[in-house]
Amino acid sequence: MVWCFLDETRNISEWTPCSSNIVNRVNLRDFYDFSKPTINVSFYCQRPKRPIHCPSITVCHRDNKGTLSVQDEMLTADEKKMFPRDLSLEETSSSIKIRTRGIRVAGSTLPLCAPRLPETVSEGYWFNGTWNGLRCQTRRFPSARSMLECLRNKSLHFLGDSTTKQWWKYLTTFLGLGNREPDRYRTSSVNNEYNINLTFLFHQFPTNAKLTIGVNRLSYVAEGIDDIVGGPDVVIILGLWAHYMAEPMETFRSRVWGIRHAIERLHSRYPDTMVIWRTSNTNHHGRLRHFVENSDWYSYQLLLEVKKILEDVNVAILDVWEMSESMWHDAILHPPEDVIKEHVNLLLSYICAD
Repeated sequence: MVWCFLDETRNISEWTPCSSNIVNRVNLRDFYDFSKPTINVSFYCQRPKRPIHCPSITVCHRDNKGTLSVQDEMLTADEKKMFPRDLSLEETSSSIKIRTRGIRVAGSTLPLCAPRLPETVSEGYWFNGTWNGLRCQTRRFPSARSMLECLRNKSLHFLGDSTTKQWWKYLTTFLGLGNREPDRYRTSSVNNEYNINLTFLFHQFPTNAKLTIGVNRLSYVAEGIDDIVGGPDVVIILGLWAHYMAEPMETFRSRVWGIRHAIERLHSRYPDTMVIWRTSNTNHHGRLRHFVENSDWYSYQLLLEVKKILEDVNVAILDVWEMSESMWHDAILHPPEDVIKEHVNLLLSYICAD
């Protein structure tokens, strides 16, 4: 990532590298500190070589060229020969016959979907394109009207990355809600008849997208939670992981701890606000950079870290890892719509458990 320092009075600019982490051996006097300790966020930018004042900082973006150069240097010539490789499954004409012995899990024996449910051996299984959860009673919402009735008088705030936005977009499209998207970081959709309000806020840096972000637009998920007025009809859905795949675990861990503290502050004001966390899922690996930057192993470590940090907080962990890992589609960062449909059914099973 880099930031641009601009001195408009002298019409000069300079790009300088920034990072959420600084190694111990560097001299902090060589960096500007843009950290926010109250929400557990660290962010440092190297001082520009020119005499430009710190308040002149204007925009920032990811240094894709520099990132790819570093990734290229990480592997030897022999290692590079291994990538990319075809990991797709070839279709065959053979079939598998399954013989059951009459053993089944009755959905009514499972608890209602709610925060802090005990861990299960398996999250569930796919059958005929439908996800059958084994952690709690998964409800079906086959029509727009059934979803509208579930969400009547509710406000849903989605905060996170593009995989979380998929849920916002699915609900907005399926329910035919009018939406407003002033920019790609903040969107909203409403239904006046049922008094439903859905908003999405992108978590911004770190980001691997080719975006230039104005400094005055930078915000963090913990700050977004602090701005929300909660209550029994307010649901906060969190999901950030994909853009942290190329970051050290310390960066992700500190952000989640900051979010945990924000949730605790929210619940101290509005204890009946529901909070749901969407976990990571498996990813596609078509190019070398996908193997270096989008490791499924590391993605799963992020999932485990979230469960560890939030295990004793009033948060529902909606684990979609097994849904992604065992789906009939090829692995992909953004699951197909028929899988997202089952994600949303599970999400609404928490919001409208009875």
